Amino acid sequence: MSKNRLPLSVRIRRAYANALRRISRVGSALVSPIESLVMGVLRGVFRVTERGQGVEHLFGRMGALLLWPFRLVARAIGAVSRVLVPRSLRSGMARGFASFARLGSRAGGAILRAAEWLNLDGILLSIARLTKPIWYPFAAFGGFFVAWTATRPLKKLLWGLPVLVLVLPILVATTWGAYWGKDTIANRYKLALTETLEKKDYAKTQLLERKLAGFGIDTALSDFNTAKALESDGKVDEAYERIQRLAPVESPGYPMGHVWIIQHLLAGKLNLSDAEVHRLAGIHLQHLATLGIKGPEIDMMRAAWLTQDKKLAEAAEVLKPLVPRFSSAAVERYRIDLALNDLAQARLDAREVCDHLERERQNGAALSNHEYETWVAAAQTLGNRDGERDIADAWMKHFPDSAGARKSIAALSLLDFDKMFISPDSNPHELAEKLLTGFALGKVTENMQQRVILLYEQQESHPELKALFADLAKSNDLPPTLAEALGTAAAVNHDLPAAERYLRMAVSKNPDSDVSWNNLAYVLVQKPNPPLEEALAATNKALAIAPDDFRYRQTRGEVLVKMQRWKEAVDDLEYALNGAPDAFAIHQSLAQAYEALGNKELAAAHRQNAN
Repeated sequence: MSKNRLPLSVRIRRAYANALRRISRVGSALVSPIESLVMGVLRGVFRVTERGQGVEHLFGRMGALLLWPFRLVARAIGAVSRVLVPRSLRSGMARGFASFARLGSRAGGAILRAAEWLNLDGILLSIARLTKPIWYPFAAFGGFFVAWTATRPLKKLLWGLPVLVLVLPILVATTWGAYWGKDTIANRYKLALTETLEKKDYAKTQLLERKLAGFGIDTALSDFNTAKALESDGKVDEAYERIQRLAPVESPGYPMGHVWIIQHLLAGKLNLSDAEVHRLAGIHLQHLATLGIKGPEIDMMRAAWLTQDKKLAEAAEVLKPLVPRFSSAAVERYRIDLALNDLAQARLDAREVCDHLERERQNGAALSNHEYETWVAAAQTLGNRDGERDIADAWMKHFPDSAGARKSIAALSLLDFDKMFISPDSNPHELAEKLLTGFALGKVTENMQQRVILLYEQQESHPELKALFADLAKSNDLPPTLAEALGTAAAVNHDLPAAERYLRMAVSKNPDSDVSWNNLAYVLVQKPNPPLEEALAATNKALAIAPDDFRYRQTRGEVLVKMQRWKEAVDDLEYALNGAPDAFAIHQSLAQAYEALGNKELAAAHRQNAN
């Protein structure tokens, strides 16, 4: 070993000492700014305190100046009294001046107390005493830690580093969990709640909602979303129960819950009576008003509630400011106008309806069946036939199965037929098309059938009508209602071959038409060689559909007379006579049946009534 080389233990101690010095310098560099700040604050406090002490000294000097006259007078009186006044008398007089001396002492004490109050040391000490519960534990712990570390060798202190390394993460995790971890955990619960809703695991959803409530987090929104998920899954009653907890009847609650309940009440989606629906809707509307919730949607629901309550004028007044902005408000107010028979206001609102819905159609919006129906009615109110036809065509295109759309198209087609028919240059083919459309889409009325019969009778004197019916006769695909009307018209006009053809077409397309079966039986009986069994079967089918119709019993009775089944014929004809007591044909058939049965008197009576 070299003489100049130091032992290993010495080199380790020196290296250790050098490391400690470097660490100390780094620590000093880190602590120095803090110490400078603290010292600066303390120097400022000391300067203020020194100023306070100067003020205190000034007050002391002022007190001494104020008291010196009292002292001078007291000393002068004492000197004179010791020379001129005997001792016994002097002690008595001293008691008289004692209060004067105390007055001076009190004044001096007050001045000293004022000076002491102006000394900031007292103020700082008072603040320290008041805040002692806050800073004293830290000061005590710090003092203990400094004393403990100062009395321990450095090597032994280093052995505490492993413990510190183990404890520090726990302290950090505890602090993080107390201040920031709650939000993170809550966010994870919210994410899990969303996933359970997507999976429709409602039991786990309720568990997660209770967990979130335990963190003090408002779960109203998640409860509402859960209710909507239940509704979309077809569990409306369960959704309603959950919403009721958010928006109870007794007091205002979650606004969207009240809105949900009102919407479902007015739409009739809850299993409640009409009276209960109206009562609950009114309560929840009042809760929304209490919460200060306003808006067009709320006004629309209030108007619907007033309409249910038959307060149409009030509902119209609620909707009035919404009409220029919302098509739904214009539609509902127009319907209310019609119900109130306020035609002048209905025309104004009809214009708003047409303008709104036309803009929506141009913007590519999908109109509902209800909106198309109102739009057609509004155009009709305004007398806009071309617009009405265009709207009805669009309605039929988008809702081909709508009864309202079909009825509207049928009515417009028949109106076009009437207009074209009186025109001197009417086209028979176009007339046929309009008649076909009217009967194919509309419900055939007695008036429509009578019109066809009348037109059928007039065809010999009107070439355009003859061409019209010839065009219809070429078609093998007539609507069953038109085929029935044409068959009946042909039968009335004694065109039996055409009547049979049309009526057979009618029953083949609509076997549930009792009128078609009855009229076919009548036509078959009128033929020269009537197929009586087929005619009887046709009347039986008509009576199977409408067993109490006296006209069908008359037809079957006449068929039975042709078949000479007299007793059965009498039963049907007597029944028919109750419905048409003056019918010539019934009396005539009964006279024939009673004559065959040997009842001459009844036969004669009915024969007399037949004349």
